[in-house]
Amino acid sequence: MDELVAPVGSTEDRVILSGLDAPTVIALDRTTGEESWRLGESPESTSEDPDGEAIDEDDWGDSWDSPGWEHGLVLHDDRHVYTQRESGDGSLVAYDMDDGHEVWRASPGTIDPCAPADGWRLSPSRTQSYETGEQDLLIMSHPDMADLSCHDGPSATHPGKLAMAVIDTATGDIVGEPVKVAGNAIPGIAMPDITGQFIDTPYELQGSVNVIRHDLTSGEARWAMLDYPQDFSRLESSPVVSDMGGERFLITYQGGESVQATVDDWSPDHMETGDVSTDELGYEVPCEYRTLRSSDGTPYCLILTSSPNPGYTPKFIADEFEASTGTTTGGQLESHVPASVFETDEYYGVVHDRDTVENDAYIPPATWDTEYGALVLPSDTGLTAVGLGTEDSRWSWDSGEGPAVGAHVVPGVDEAVIGLDRRTVGLDVRTGEQLWETPSDGPVFGVGDVVVIADYMSSTTQVRTTLPLG
Repeated sequence: MDELVAPVGSTEDRVILSGLDAPTVIALDRTTGEESWRLGESPESTSEDPDGEAIDEDDWGDSWDSPGWEHGLVLHDDRHVYTQRESGDGSLVAYDMDDGHEVWRASPGTIDPCAPADGWRLSPSRTQSYETGEQDLLIMSHPDMADLSCHDGPSATHPGKLAMAVIDTATGDIVGEPVKVAGNAIPGIAMPDITGQFIDTPYELQGSVNVIRHDLTSGEARWAMLDYPQDFSRLESSPVVSDMGGERFLITYQGGESVQATVDDWSPDHMETGDVSTDELGYEVPCEYRTLRSSDGTPYCLILTSSPNPGYTPKFIADEFEASTGTTTGGQLESHVPASVFETDEYYGVVHDRDTVENDAYIPPATWDTEYGALVLPSDTGLTAVGLGTEDSRWSWDSGEGPAVGAHVVPGVDEAVIGLDRRTVGLDVRTGEQLWETPSDGPVFGVGDVVVIADYMSSTTQVRTTLPLG
């Protein structure tokens, strides 16, 4: 493809991609690779002159000087693609998977003028992927602070505002009552919890960090005040609240301070705080704050530990979770980290910008097997596959170039795809045997069975998927 794209997912007939340097959505025919339909236009420098110079650095930065929803999330199921891109006003639109025609359009901004349409954002799916999941529900959040001049009356100095709405994927209708936060609150993005049973909406209120837990089965809402920091300077910028399963939340403040809050008893009344215990975590954070989904759907965590102490030896820590509770199974793995990996990127598997790709892959490595998951991790010479629960080494692979990090495990075909310096390699995930390689000059993106190799020098992309599905 003569443009830069990232994978969103695939169905029996389609491969869905999103633009990296343009707010596009593209559907390809799975059998032929031909374009079936698209939303938005590709940049001229990629679509009209694929052999010309790469996109200028300034142009890349300018492409993001637009409303957040223009480059926002793209989710899908077998019937529709859901996105705010190309809506024109921030509305969420469902497009037909087969031909791309508009099926429905939803704008929670019509509910309350104090929460305008262009302030809403599509939240990550309940499967922690780009697929909507079996519940057929979408989450939209309004993370902006309410305008103090918006409301009239005695509560004008503390206007409540809408914070979260749940939308039916079939009709675009809002399910139940939208969640509203009271007071002078700055909500965070509403997120699905690890178990998929709840939606958690964090917000700040008069110096405290709070969360509303919404049960989608019963419609019940519960409240808890997670933290009331003594140092109000921590709230100069909104903290990040992450669900860690087992009624635990990680609060990360602007300065890097971390607090673990455990809700011992939720309150059914929004005027009460519930019963919560907190622990200052210092520099290290629990593994559970980085929850991923393995290639077989099992949730697990993976972090690269760090410390301000120069003599500290970093290590990978991984653990599997019980899907129904979000608590660990006790199969924690600790693995050696090559020094070069730690020096280049403290946060394993991050793409910083289009020219600086640390540790190559966009998606951290998946586990495989069902009895004991295994992680494909970097070693001093290349890669090693290590079993969760058993901690045994399954295989090792020598790249000839040192650590090769960020392998994407492709479900159904037992293959791990790795981006190296100017080449991409496919390995047999069971044995570590090299199966193929192709020249490349950019990162490898992997989602499910769709693998994308982006070449930033030529602004082109190679796309590969399995045929038939799986």
